[in-house]
Amino acid sequence: MSTPSPTATPKPRDPRTPLERAQDRLAAAREELVGPSLSRGKRQEVADRIYELTAEIDSLSS
Repeated sequence: MSTPSPTATPKPRDPRTPLERAQDRLAAAREELVGPSLSRGKRQEVADRIYELTAEIDSLSS
């Protein structure tokens, strides 16, 4: 039995732009931050991710 060619099945494409994907990830991170009881460490991780995503969005939108 032969292995299928990697080009046989097309990769699914995300129709969103990089800016839209970053904005969606930022919205999800903000929702996670206001969610039920997070540990201090987890809250810090989410806050750091929000900071990084905000900077990424600023650079993508300029």
